Amino acid sequence: MSGTGQPGAQVEVKDKDGTSLGTTTVAEDGTWSLTPTSDLAKGPNQLTAVQTPKDGGETSEATATITVNVVDQLAVSGPTAGSTVTTDKPVVTGTSEPKADITITDKDGKVIGTTTANAKGEWSITLPAQPNGLVEITVTDEHGQKVDHSFTVDVAAPIAELVITGPKEG
Repeated sequence: MSGTGQPGAQVEVKDKDGTSLGTTTVAEDGTWSLTPTSDLAKGPNQLTAVQTPKDGGETSEATATITVNVVDQLAVSGPTAGSTVTTDKPVVTGTSEPKADITITDKDGKVIGTTTANAKGEWSITLPAQPNGLVEITVTDEHGQKVDHSFTVDVAAPIAELVITGPKEG
């Protein structure tokens, strides 16, 4: 957060309960900035900046409401990174911001799956058939978050049907 004030003054920012979020000094150009000592809650936060001049003069206050829009972290939950799956059409699952558009690309950047997360932020995409070996994907959401993920596909060759061909009856 940032603002302006009297050069050299101390500025303390407090939340609506009066808890200090930090103190800083106003720069010579009259500006100040502060990184809060604790995270602000998602949504609207009423903050008060209290300025105390360096010469001990009268304090002044300014109040503002800051809305924190936190994008839920994009994560892949399955298959587990580095694991081996035994299907050529693995299901990739994860979590993100609710209703976010999700895109999966292969190691060459080709889109191989898309979906939209549900209201809880959960998503699932069944990939098209993958060859045996390492599968490297990038999962991207509409906010630009990216997660690189890899796992191995190891599908055993189908076992031929057992047929008895001899000896013949007779």
